[in-house]
Amino acid sequence: TMDIVVNDTQYSLIYFLHKELRTRFKDVWTFPHRDKVQVKKMSAEEIQKAQESEGSQLDSSLIHNLLGFTKVFKLLVALKKPIIGHNLLLDLMILYNQMYEPLPSTYEAFKKKINILFPSIHDTKFISYQVRQLLKKQETWSSNSLDHLYTYFSTNKGLSLASFSPTINVNESECGHIENVENHVHEAAWDAYMSGYCFIRLAHFLAIRRLGEGALPRPLSRIEHLSAVADYCNCINVIRGNISHMNIGGNEPLSNRPRPLYISRLDRKPIDIDKVTALMASYGSVDVKAHTVSSALIAVSSRQSARDIVKAYVADKEYRVVPYSYLRHSSLLSTISWSGLILSGTVCAAVLISSAVVRK
Repeated sequence: TMDIVVNDTQYSLIYFLHKELRTRFKDVWTFPHRDKVQVKKMSAEEIQKAQESEGSQLDSSLIHNLLGFTKVFKLLVALKKPIIGHNLLLDLMILYNQMYEPLPSTYEAFKKKINILFPSIHDTKFISYQVRQLLKKQETWSSNSLDHLYTYFSTNKGLSLASFSPTINVNESECGHIENVENHVHEAAWDAYMSGYCFIRLAHFLAIRRLGEGALPRPLSRIEHLSAVADYCNCINVIRGNISHMNIGGNEPLSNRPRPLYISRLDRKPIDIDKVTALMASYGSVDVKAHTVSSALIAVSSRQSARDIVKAYVADKEYRVVPYSYLRHSSLLSTISWSGLILSGTVCAAVLISSAVVRK
């Protein structure tokens, strides 16, 4: 009997070592033992018995180890635990496509199936937008991005937002001390931790608020926290869409986005999209898209931002900014209108010429 130590975390190496030894040496059998492969010389009858006793255990162990995150996915589906994420629409789509089955061909089918898999989904980005509306301007955070939210809620202002805020500790003996949050943003495990951290803080604020004025503040339970965010369950943030969010578990919300703005150069010269985007950045989250050679469309995040932009450019000497009108600014309608004028002019000219010829 001898032991072969395998210093490798990949189970597939151990698996193929078993298979190779058994194939090459007919008078030995191998036994798995943690990070070791035990090799024992045996008779043909003993090998037969060992083979029957093992069955398909070795192959099953290989498949089990190769599954990887699929095991976590299956547990999440089976246990129906709340899913917490930040701006997680794309994450849900990738998870569905990679771990379950190809994405459905329709949006409605995706909503129905993802809701069956995960009936309780919470998007901290959407919740943060809702909570932000309840706070005074001096109390709120500068940005709804995950790292900004985490920094806000892990410092004095965020920690004192609601009394009896839960204590959240990290086991630094296992993961080490985390410094310079910005250096770890977009690392999967750290983003997951920040999402959970912000969710607890947001849920606690809403739960304390639900107690009402005059109620005695007290530590709250997990059930009270989940109940406080129940109205936002399955509402997934939509980035710069016609609606603010999608509702996985019900009907879609009505659009509350302001109309796009139409910006054009007064001198009719080609418009610089990058320059316009930079000019508009100070008014909040915007998207700028070329419309014609000398004009562009601006999608803004709020009606207040739209009003501020229009007001700022009322007397501007380079640009004109007005709410977009399909009838006035559509390039298609403009083309059709000019075509109609040209056609009408051509018809009129033809009639006049025909009349003149008839008179002669």
